[in-house]
Amino acid sequence: MRTPFWVIDPLDGTKEFINKNGEFTVNIALIHKGEPILGLVSAPAIDETFIGIKGEGSFKISGERESKIKPSSVGKTLSVTISRSHQSQRDKDFINSAKKSFEGINKIETGSSLKLCRVAEGAADIYCRFGPTYQWDIAAGQAIVTSSGGKVNSLEGDSLTYRFDPEKKNPEFYCIGDVSYDWKSLISSS
Repeated sequence: MRTPFWVIDPLDGTKEFINKNGEFTVNIALIHKGEPILGLVSAPAIDETFIGIKGEGSFKISGERESKIKPSSVGKTLSVTISRSHQSQRDKDFINSAKKSFEGINKIETGSSLKLCRVAEGAADIYCRFGPTYQWDIAAGQAIVTSSGGKVNSLEGDSLTYRFDPEKKNPEFYCIGDVSYDWKSLISSS
């Protein structure tokens, strides 16, 4: 679809909201030619807002402080962000597989689109989603990740694209910060 449209999730992380852990978000994305070109993820309970604008970069607002964010380079320890509420056996298999390639694994459990934002800001190296999501779950986070220099791809390596279809589910995907690392071999081995 060529006409730009908005994708809005007024409450991402319903379980986090119910559990009162503060990790729920409001997600807003602008889609143009199938690509999220602007994204906002706001976590009001923890006073964090992330914004990504294609061609301009990504930013984090925490309280009164605003800073430009970017992903980190992969080191000897892999930081993996995983869902606090939707962990699967495949998540565990991926982490076990990654242990063969890294000296250590730092597992960061969090909720909602904050998982993508943690990659965009360099707090995590990778987030894999081995289950169904809808466009409104990740479009805003994807805009933030890609504007910061990272990528969000299907497990086959294709960029995720969007169309005006509320029933469209996303394929399983991975979100990476350091695009120079050979993630495909790590993901395919899990």
